[in-house]
Amino acid sequence: MNLHDFNQRFWEVEYKFDELPCDFFLEIEGDQYRVGKLTVNKDHNGYSVDVAIVQKESKKIWKHVTQIFGENDPQEALDNGVFALSSFLKGS
Repeated sequence: MNLHDFNQRFWEVEYKFDELPCDFFLEIEGDQYRVGKLTVNKDHNGYSVDVAIVQKESKKIWKHVTQIFGENDPQEALDNGVFALSSFLKGS
């Protein structure tokens, strides 16, 4: 699933966060070598998400995009991570 399709259907689905940290990988349209990686975790301030672009094969970080801390629930952290990745890829 590419990032555009994921964004369109993202808010219709609730994800289960049985084990944390939890990784989500998103295809990047037009890039066959890299994917977006969102890692949701829980820390002492709530939930956090780490947003990066990684190499598809090795999963090595190609570009660290951002970290977001202090979210109230894991779904909110994931929502904000997808928004941050989308904004980065759009160049805004």
